[in-house]
Amino acid sequence: MKKSKLVFGLAALCLAFGLVFSMSAFKATTENPSQKKRAEHFYRYIGPDYSESEIRDYTNYEKSDSPCEDGVNLCGVFLASDPSGTDQPVQSELDAVANNLWTSQQNGSSVDSETILMRE
Repeated sequence: MKKSKLVFGLAALCLAFGLVFSMSAFKATTENPSQKKRAEHFYRYIGPDYSESEIRDYTNYEKSDSPCEDGVNLCGVFLASDPSGTDQPVQSELDAVANNLWTSQQNGSSVDSETILMRE
């Protein structure tokens, strides 16, 4: 009788450890959203003025290696794509952040400092 209790106890202990290990293998990983990776390609705004239509126009941006000093006007944006054969960004990628670009210009400060840079 004592032997069967010991076997039952060991089996329950093994089952408990098995459940702990198997459940820990399925934990979701959580990323810290404040530590997102900055896109690698910087496109400087070269538009004639800071109107909404000009800021939203992808032809008013050109690839640049030098980001800007801080300021209150739109300087440029970091984007993931680097289309070959042109210095301009992919239109759909710029369109995806166009609202944030315009809001940053209206506010005089970047709404996403990892992606949008401002200048004097």
